[in-house]
Amino acid sequence: MLNNDLNRGNVLLLSQHDNKIGHASIVQAMKGSKGKRVGYIASEPDTNRIFYNACKTVYEKLGFEMNVYLELEDEYNEQSVEALFNCDAVHLSGGDTFRFLKGLQTRGLLHRISEFNLSGGIVIGVSAGAMIITPSIESAFLCGDKNTVNLTDFTGLHLVNLRFIPHVNKLIIDGALPNTWDCDVFFCSDYDGILIKNEQLQYIGEPIKINAESQGKFLLRELAI
Repeated sequence: MLNNDLNRGNVLLLSQHDNKIGHASIVQAMKGSKGKRVGYIASEPDTNRIFYNACKTVYEKLGFEMNVYLELEDEYNEQSVEALFNCDAVHLSGGDTFRFLKGLQTRGLLHRISEFNLSGGIVIGVSAGAMIITPSIESAFLCGDKNTVNLTDFTGLHLVNLRFIPHVNKLIIDGALPNTWDCDVFFCSDYDGILIKNEQLQYIGEPIKINAESQGKFLLRELAI
């Protein structure tokens, strides 16, 4: 939930971080940080560090350091957790949204990430990681994600009061979103996102916004990149 504490860190939600807009957005989110250290939380095991190393390369090209990798399953360890929260920013990776959230719940890290952000730490979420930043990951169903881990509690970090739907390349919406979604919904292509900086919401690219009050019924919309 948004907090009026001026010490609160920036929050960035992206569909894709490895393109020009994603790079520029990361630099913008990191402005004002006292340091350049970014910790990485894997959505699921990355044994050969393929996704981690690719992400590390992006951050290093932008002038930041990424030397902390945290896995939530077999390779989980408390030393990595402590190193993570000594960083200036935390990157929540893409992947299996339901498995990712279950891992964060199991390890008791949702509260710690929230406290990290309220204390000035920057939180960057990509795809699944971005949905976890919101009040609930129910929007993952609209992306075709399957709940193969039998997760029953979909509550996210609630660092922002909105729903995020990534990877919208060309979408025609015809119908209604759940009336229980009492906040705005943003459909984002891989060149769109949302940045919360100094408690102000900034659009990245041209996300489609469905207002909370109009979710019961709305017109056809199309987004093409």
